[in-house]
Amino acid sequence: MSSTTESGHWPSATPQRADNVEIAPLVSEDWLSVVIGLFIFVLALAGIANLDLIGWAVTTSVWTDPGKALGLSRKAYASLGGAGALVATYVALLVVLSGAAVALKSDVKKFALAFTAVFWIAYASWIVGSYASFAAVTPADLQKFGISWSLKLTNEGGFIFALVAGLIIGNVFPRFAEWIKDAVRPELYIKVAIVILGGFFAVTARASSISTPPTTPHPTAAPLSPRTVSRPPTHTPPPLAPAHSSRRPQHPRPSLPPREVPPPSLLLRASRRIVEGVF
Repeated sequence: MSSTTESGHWPSATPQRADNVEIAPLVSEDWLSVVIGLFIFVLALAGIANLDLIGWAVTTSVWTDPGKALGLSRKAYASLGGAGALVATYVALLVVLSGAAVALKSDVKKFALAFTAVFWIAYASWIVGSYASFAAVTPADLQKFGISWSLKLTNEGGFIFALVAGLIIGNVFPRFAEWIKDAVRPELYIKVAIVILGGFFAVTARASSISTPPTTPHPTAAPLSPRTVSRPPTHTPPPLAPAHSSRRPQHPRPSLPPREVPPPSLLLRASRRIVEGVF
């Protein structure tokens, strides 16, 4: 039996006082996800002004050497190293989501401890799923990592390991599963991701529409000269009177002045910063 309520939230998501009276949150979960998503999106857009605010975010690559599994989004923060980038990402998410817990009037200390466990279990699953024998796809990748076979799951094989970890925790360690329940807020996390992804698609679509060169019409072929054929003279009927047309005369529309749009390179740079820095 599922332990969620009919509203789709965990029982402990709504804080209560000692007399079992629910405490109303400062903001709804929907608006909170919009605020968090837009905040991260704006940080990514700072790349337009050559201000890299999220280049310290950790990235994970296909690996056989554990020391090369983690990396950074930008070389400007290379001094952090892969492990430092992972810690920085954890701290940043902990601060932002702890603020969300305050807005929802949850127990911040309990949430922070639970989120710490959830984060490290989840990212460990992602790292394991990026192992070359699971994630390598092309023959060039197999040759690069010196392996003869792979399950070809790509990096998304980490989702499978996270699912297995969740099943083990939920069925073998029920007390631990109950303890980390405060940080298991899939609806909030998914809504935040949707807001960020929507902003990314909007910027990418705008940049593509500006950078796409206009298509030139295909030149029409010159009309062929008709062949001269000798025909016997025929009787030509008198011309008919032109029929009255009820259609209104077509007037050419005035041309509008071109709109001033930002250079496409700025929008392309913004979309690139969002997809590489956030995702």
